[in-house]
Amino acid sequence: MVTPIKDGAQIIAIKDILETQYSDGITSISKAELDDEDNIIGIFEDKISPTVTKRYAFKITDEEIGYRLMNAKEIANFIEEDEEDMNETDFTEREASLNATAAELAKQAQKIALRQAELDRKEDMDFAESLIKDGRALPNEKEKLVTMMGTMRQNETVVEFSEEDKPQMLDAFKEMLSKRPPVIAFGEHAKPDGKPKHGSINFAAPEGTEVDMEALEVHEKALAYQEAHPGTDYMSAISKVGY
Repeated sequence: MVTPIKDGAQIIAIKDILETQYSDGITSISKAELDDEDNIIGIFEDKISPTVTKRYAFKITDEEIGYRLMNAKEIANFIEEDEEDMNETDFTEREASLNATAAELAKQAQKIALRQAELDRKEDMDFAESLIKDGRALPNEKEKLVTMMGTMRQNETVVEFSEEDKPQMLDAFKEMLSKRPPVIAFGEHAKPDGKPKHGSINFAAPEGTEVDMEALEVHEKALAYQEAHPGTDYMSAISKVGY
């Protein structure tokens, strides 16, 4: 079941979204609806002459903005007739305009891609920092984790665990990390004077596993910094001690 969208402000917002991809100019949105999956569907128009209007069916989802020309044959006939009437100067001007439009579209697409890459990296950085905060990763693993997640995000590889379980590799990797046993467990241990210090460090690792002592030293310094500067979060303390 679809729900018609009638609110003027919502229609304007939909037009703004569509024009991030369609830059020739939208004359009107003649139809807009919300489908069963909360996708926005409908029809927008681009009037190119007093008698001819391009009509596009569009669909806006969380992942993409798509549209297709509905009256392609009518537009093709119009362009063919129009070109027959054009002299050489008109044709040159039209070609230059089309080239400029294509260049602008490419520029916009690049800006969108760069912005999305920034957002994706921030998401991966935040996730890696949450793992470190929970003790499921060491601080020196952060950049490697972020790089690995970025590579998986670009490849969009699907992992097939079973007929029903086929997640994206990135999603499977993040789920695995989220369920990873803590690398460091924080408890109480004694200072030289016998009083509790910041926390003992217990390792969820088999006997004989080599431990990154430098990372543990940084961890201890960060805890000491937090103790000396109440209210400082763990990641800020890590950066202050120079890791």
